[in-house]
Amino acid sequence: MPTHQYVHCPDLECDFHRKPILLPDSSPQQIDLDLKGWPIDGTQLYVACPGCRLVSVHYTANILDFSPTAQYEFRRGKVWWRITTRCAMENCTTLSKFHVLMEKAAESNMWNAINDKFQIGFWRGATACGHPFGVPHDFYFDPVEGRMIGGFGR
Repeated sequence: MPTHQYVHCPDLECDFHRKPILLPDSSPQQIDLDLKGWPIDGTQLYVACPGCRLVSVHYTANILDFSPTAQYEFRRGKVWWRITTRCAMENCTTLSKFHVLMEKAAESNMWNAINDKFQIGFWRGATACGHPFGVPHDFYFDPVEGRMIGGFGR
């Protein structure tokens, strides 16, 4: 069976506290050979829970064999995006990166979809600087292609 990396939501009331949040596919060989890829590079990875939308920090991922359809079923019709933004607090310029699983849409429509979610306070939790999420001054996003990358300002 293929190996999948996963994390859990820290919110005890969330379904994903017990169920795995499957991260993009990775194989043991990739984990051994790709020293720049999270979770073995020592950085923090911020992940938005697809259930309760809590953005939480993770320092490592669990690795387990799931059925071959597990990744497909988990991500059916969805794609992981990495959002990079500056803190919304006045005079704070801390750069934060977090990963979200969103419905597939044309990349040209994603800016509006992400902006709309910021406007309504869709994600909750704290940014890298510890401030609560707000409407950011600016943000950009890119699709996760094969692996997630932790850290900030890179």
